[in-house]
Amino acid sequence: MKVTLITGASGGIGEAIANRLADRKHNLLLVARNAQKLEEQCAQLSKNLA
Repeated sequence: MKVTLITGASGGIGEAIANRLADRKHNLLLVARNAQKLEEQCAQLSKNLA
């Protein structure tokens, strides 16, 4: 299983890349400095996959 590591995933380019790869069903490992924004991003990605 391949996993893609995305830094800065809670905003900007990192967020856009995470969204695009999630749409393509990639396995993601997301990292960001702002834990709250990252949790929101993860929740949104999970919601979009459901």
